[in-house]
Amino acid sequence: MYDRILIPVTARSFSREIDPSFANQLKYLVQAHPNASFMLLYLFEPRDCRWLAAGLPNLDPDLMLSLAAHQLTRIERLLRDIGAHQIEHQLAVGNQYLVISQLIQKSGYELIVAPWQPKWWQRCWRRLSHPAHSITNDLLILNVQ
Repeated sequence: MYDRILIPVTARSFSREIDPSFANQLKYLVQAHPNASFMLLYLFEPRDCRWLAAGLPNLDPDLMLSLAAHQLTRIERLLRDIGAHQIEHQLAVGNQYLVISQLIQKSGYELIVAPWQPKWWQRCWRRLSHPAHSITNDLLILNVQ
């Protein structure tokens, strides 16, 4: 059913770690759909572009690109380890929700995978400050018609 699977990565991903359950979900997904192609989409959001344009001293464009490459390499290595063969890369600039919705409409992506979870100290802080909300990292299935 799922032919194309989209994995978005943004600058916010740099402060996060890969969710351990993500690897298991991907493994089952690849086993169930061995011919699925994966799109690793790196998004530069408007906020990142404004910060770079403002010339903030702590934001180096080369550093941001190397961090993006590092994150994409980590996910690509994970995909290859679990047996995925078709992996594409794309770079986009814009609001992540708009870019993703345009890709879904144009290219017919049916599933979006969110691989990130907050780091341990962020999870602890959230549990203390918002105990009613559980932190999950489920697959978000979109109905494309």
